[in-house]
Amino acid sequence: MTAAEEQGVIGNRFVLEQVLSQRPHAVVYQARHIALGGLFALKLVRQAGTGLHRARLQAQFRHPNLVAVSDILEHQGNPVMVMEFIDGPTLEDWMGGQPLALEDMLLLMSSILSALAAAHSVGICHGNLDATHVLLARGGDQFIPRLISFSSPDRHDVRDDIHDAGRLIYLMLTGTPWTPGAPLPEGLPSNIDIALNSSLQTDAARRPPDCVRFALLLFARDPALMEAFTHASRPPTSQHLRSTAPLSARWPAMLATALGSALLTLILLQWVAPMLRTQPTPDPALITGTSPRPPPR
Repeated sequence: MTAAEEQGVIGNRFVLEQVLSQRPHAVVYQARHIALGGLFALKLVRQAGTGLHRARLQAQFRHPNLVAVSDILEHQGNPVMVMEFIDGPTLEDWMGGQPLALEDMLLLMSSILSALAAAHSVGICHGNLDATHVLLARGGDQFIPRLISFSSPDRHDVRDDIHDAGRLIYLMLTGTPWTPGAPLPEGLPSNIDIALNSSLQTDAARRPPDCVRFALLLFARDPALMEAFTHASRPPTSQHLRSTAPLSARWPAMLATALGSALLTLILLQWVAPMLRTQPTPDPALITGTSPRPPPR
C-alpha cells in the first residue's frame, strides 16, 4: 500500500473507506467523492500496460448488466478505474450455498450472457466469471445482476467465458462447484441439458463459439428470455427475483412469446441439426433425462 493509500486519499478526489476485494494484481476500495459526497468503487490495477488498455475499453461502452466505469485516474503509474458503487450482495453470498430454482437460474443467465456478449463485441473477455464476480444490485423489489472484475482480453478466449458460464449454471442448479467428471443435474429440459453439457467440454472447440449460440440453446423453450438477452432488456421475473406483474401488463410479452416461438425453434434447429448429423445418435433415455448421463468429455 502506498503512502497515498495509507492516508486514505486517491487522486485528491476520493477518500478511501474500506477494501471491498483484493487480488494479486488489483484491489477494489469503497471510496467517497470529496466534493460530491457520493460512493464509488475504485479499482487500482497493478498492471500498467494491459490494465490501462482494459480500463479504457470498459469505459467506452455501457450495458445495464455491467458495472459502469466513469473515469480513469493514474496512481503511482497504475490505472485506477472509477466505477459505480453497487449496493447489493454477490451472487455467492445471496445463494448461501443453496441451489436456485431453474426459472431463477434462467432469469439471471439471460442478463449475464447479454453482458458477456456486449463485452465480447468490443474485444473484452471476462476471464474469471464466477459467483463472486456477479453483484446483485438492488433495484426496487428485485435484484439486477451486474458483472465485475474483467480480465485482460489477450489472456482469455470467448469459449473460456462460455465454459465459465457453464460452471456458473452448474453452481446455481446444484449449490456446489463443478469439477471435471461431475455428473450433470438430472431432469433438466433437453435443451438446457445440451447447453450445459456443451459448455463444460474440456475441448474448447466443442463448446458453443459465442454467447448468441449458447443462448439459443439455453433459452430455446423461452423466446421471451432470448428476446431479453438480445436486446439487453429487463427479463421476465419470478417471485424470487421480483413480484409478478399483473396480467394486463404481461399480455404483450406473452403474445410476442407465442409468435416468436416457431421462428426461434427453426433457427435453433438449423444450427443444432448439422451437429447432430456429425455425432452418434444418442440414447433417447439421455434426452428425456430418465437415466444418468456421462460427464462432459
